[in-house]
Amino acid sequence: MDARHTRDRERVDAFRDDFRASHVRPGYRWRRHVAAVLLYCVATIGFALAQIDSWSAWYLLAALCAYVFANLTEYAVHRLLMHRVRWPFEFLYRRHSGEHHRFFTREFMEVDSLGDLPAVIFPAKVSLFFVCGVGGPAAILVGWRTTSDIGWLFLATVVAYYLSYELLHLGAHLPEQTRWGGARVVRWVRAHHATHHDPKRMRHEAFNITVPLWDSILGTAATPEESGKGDTPDERGPVDGEG
Repeated sequence: MDARHTRDRERVDAFRDDFRASHVRPGYRWRRHVAAVLLYCVATIGFALAQIDSWSAWYLLAALCAYVFANLTEYAVHRLLMHRVRWPFEFLYRRHSGEHHRFFTREFMEVDSLGDLPAVIFPAKVSLFFVCGVGGPAAILVGWRTTSDIGWLFLATVVAYYLSYELLHLGAHLPEQTRWGGARVVRWVRAHHATHHDPKRMRHEAFNITVPLWDSILGTAATPEESGKGDTPDERGPVDGEG
């Protein structure tokens, strides 16, 4: 183990200790955290699907459109709000670039314990922002322009996408020895996502976590190691105000 690797490990460990002291409340229970996300999303999906009066084969196309929309939203929010300081979404930047990218670097992608899940899974206010602030208005607009059934299906699909994002992102930061962290689909996601945790490349590549659809369309898919581009920020991410 070389001196640079040791210094990087010490830097990450120091930040992780600070994060736990300031963001992980005493008595935190990771099972309760995960269960709350599952319950909130599954309940919303179930409620939305229960509102659909009739089904049609055309609804598969509506669900596909909702999936593509959710994938684009993931990409856009990640690239434009989580790696840039933009009012009034500074909390997303602080949460992601200021905390998540300092807690996890490409060399140190795994949690030390399941008590570190607050560094992976979004807090409730951020989840509400995505589901209610993005998915809800989009579903209302779709329902208004088409039918209420399609609007409800759109909402259910978007929330299901968000849940898949949380679960896959969680798996990417779990040890590979765990059942979920070692799943084949998670190993593929981890390989793609680790590129994004390279400080040289995090503002330029691999913004999709689930399926790199819009990364491929917009030319930001992960490239070979030697082709990282742009500036070389350190593990702390860009400083506040940069954007």
